[in-house]
Amino acid sequence: MTSRGDTITFLRLLADVVEVSRRIGTRSYVWGGLVVDVLGGGMLRAHHDLDCFTLDLSEYQPRLIDRFESLGYTVTVLEDFQILRIDRDEVHAAFNPLTVSGQTASWHHVGKRGRVDFPVEWLDDSPRLFHGIDVYTSGARFEFAIKTHPELLNPEWRARAKDRDAIERLRRHIDRDGFADLDFLRDITSFTPFWADRGYPQYARPIKIGESAKHPRVSLDSNGTQ
Repeated sequence: MTSRGDTITFLRLLADVVEVSRRIGTRSYVWGGLVVDVLGGGMLRAHHDLDCFTLDLSEYQPRLIDRFESLGYTVTVLEDFQILRIDRDEVHAAFNPLTVSGQTASWHHVGKRGRVDFPVEWLDDSPRLFHGIDVYTSGARFEFAIKTHPELLNPEWRARAKDRDAIERLRRHIDRDGFADLDFLRDITSFTPFWADRGYPQYARPIKIGESAKHPRVSLDSNGTQ
């Protein structure tokens, strides 16, 4: 359950992100924990942080900074990771770059030291109405891929209870949308030399799902356990 005050504060943050992105001519896609809530049409748990990737972030970053600062947000830029972060009222949002080339979208999740390539059609083409806010998301297929295969992003990541719940919910959306065979998982690739420099040599080259021997996929049995 979420408190009314927490929900209002977080939704104000979400609305500001959507509106500022729209006004300056770009688009910020929500990814991570909130996507399951958006797909379901309502808040499922308390959220205090918002994860986004923004189309052509480097081009629009100066205007994003100006707009958010004018709204009273504290803005931080982490240059090494190409992350823009905004904070206000004990909630925050973080933005990574998203670029598109032809039919491929690339999420630069570690700046110049890591990216995830996936079909641009996985992204929402039109917004989803969520508590009166038009929200674009990364889509169910993207979220299912990175939650069931965290080795795409991080060899040290471990599943949490909320991740397993999200996987169950995402699977229902995927089945409903006609992707039950999971063939789409073959279409996502990551390349993260950031981790190769930290003792994981398999990350020195692009990897696809199942190629990382260091970290098993997250899966669910019939009882919903890992």
